[in-house]
Order: sequence, then structure tokens, then C-alpha cells
Amino acid sequence: MQDRLLKNKKRLFEMVVEEHQRQLKKWGVQDHPFFTWLAFVTEELGELSMAMSEYNWRKGPKAHIIAEAIQVATLSLKVAEMFMDASDKEIKADAPETHTMDLEAFEEQLDKYKQLERRCLDMDHFPPYGPVKRLRKKCHDKRPL
Repeated sequence: MQDRLLKNKKRLFEMVVEEHQRQLKKWGVQDHPFFTWLAFVTEELGELSMAMSEYNWRKGPKAHIIAEAIQVATLSLKVAEMFMDASDKEIKADAPETHTMDLEAFEEQLDKYKQLERRCLDMDHFPPYGPVKRLRKKCHDKRPL
């Protein structure tokens, strides 16, 4: 597929704003450590990857890819905006003690990561050739879970 050079940028940004409004309605204004935001973006990227795989291998709907890509874009832009607005005192990427999370929340997030990782590593429903075959072999040789 060829880059379309954001020829539909007006509609794309309208969709990002709509997704932002939907997220606000569902979750309200959120305030999290930036590693939590990274987790949110990573999760959405995983869902985009799954939607693209479904499209490629099972004739999944293009609309699902578009929706997931818009969610990734929306969260990514929110992260960019936070870093644009934040002062140096608020951002200390190299100070782990500033990124605290209670144990229960950490274990809950870790369980979500493990579930997502299991879904992503379960490659048995993909045809066994090319990059998928190499990834499947790597996953089975060094499966972290």
C-alpha cells in the first residue's frame, strides 16, 4: 500500500476529535503517569495490529482498521500534547521513583499485558510461512509466559 500523503487530513482530524470526545465521555479527563499512557497506546497499537492481520488473513473489515488507527492517533496526539504542555519539573523520565503505582493496579495492568501478549503470540491461526513462521518459531523457542 502506498502512502496517500494525508490527502484526507481534514476528515482524519475530524475523526480524531470525534474519538477524543468519545473517550472524554467514557473516561472523563484522565491523569496518569506517562508509562500508563504508554501502556494505553501500546494496547491500542496491538489492537490495530490484530485488525490489520484479520483484514489480511480473514478478510476482516477495513472499518475496524480505520477505527483502531484513529484510536492510536488520538492517544498519541494526547501524549504529544502532554509533553508539549508539561514543564521540566513535571517530566522526569529518568527518575523511576516518580512513576509509582500501587501493587494492585500494577498486578492488574500486568495481567492485561500477559493476556494481550498471549493473544499476540498465539500465531497458530496464521499461515505458517514468511515472517509469521519465523515469529512463531521465535515465540515458541523463547516464550516469556
